[in-house]
Amino acid sequence: DDQVTLRWRTETGRIQKVAPKKLRDSLPEEVARVKQEQQRVTALFEAQRRRLATLWLDHRVIPVGQLRQRYLLHPLVGPLARRLLWLVDGRLTLMWQEDGLRGVGGADLPVTDDMPARLWHPMDAEDPHLAVIWRDLFAERGLVQPFPQLDRETFEPAEHEADETQIFSGRILRQYTFRNLVQHLGWRYQAQGGFDSHNVPTRPLEAWELSAEFDADPVHDGNFTGAGLFHHLRVGGVRFRRTDGQVIELAEVPPVVLSEVLREVAFFVVTAAPQ
Repeated sequence: DDQVTLRWRTETGRIQKVAPKKLRDSLPEEVARVKQEQQRVTALFEAQRRRLATLWLDHRVIPVGQLRQRYLLHPLVGPLARRLLWLVDGRLTLMWQEDGLRGVGGADLPVTDDMPARLWHPMDAEDPHLAVIWRDLFAERGLVQPFPQLDRETFEPAEHEADETQIFSGRILRQYTFRNLVQHLGWRYQAQGGFDSHNVPTRPLEAWELSAEFDADPVHDGNFTGAGLFHHLRVGGVRFRRTDGQVIELAEVPPVVLSEVLREVAFFVVTAAPQ
């Protein structure tokens, strides 16, 4: 269940959730230290889960040998990474099964340590039936992914949109909630108020030599917080720029990057919507 649990073994071998009284009385500091260690590992585990979910936008591609050692067999990351799909050599969709990376149904495919590997994304699925087969396999084995991958929402701009998509345009957001969300996910944004504070929410994508941004303009309704900040924002278009500042066509943005950025914006729009 992806929970870091702490169990104690008594002198008779019985397993229990609470430290034995003999330990609590004789070694209280050690018992406290072990509980603190549980909290530390829990924080690390959650951090690794979040880090894995950013691999797409981080453009993380590594050889299979490193994937095995740094992710799949790692004592902390492994329990997460082994329940995810990996794209190897740009064509093989694999998961850790038994003692290695294997295809659907445990198929033993030719994989070498020097092959490039990255986290699989639904946009990689040339055959939509493949994802269905993998879902059935996960369900059959009672496996739950650490975050949505097979069932991940994907986004594409409308056919007529060239260098900017307006799929979220016009949505109203609570600025305070919005600011906290975007900063938590790595976007650059400062709250806007009735002073010289206009700025555009921007998502650096250094690994792709791009950045994403979208318009979030204050709603000028005369209502301000005690700090002089606008209560609400209105969302506009989403666009992408190269490092030289040039806006590029949406068709030039890698589909996985475009989908993941729009997925984050959709999260902001839903979560920061007025109650």
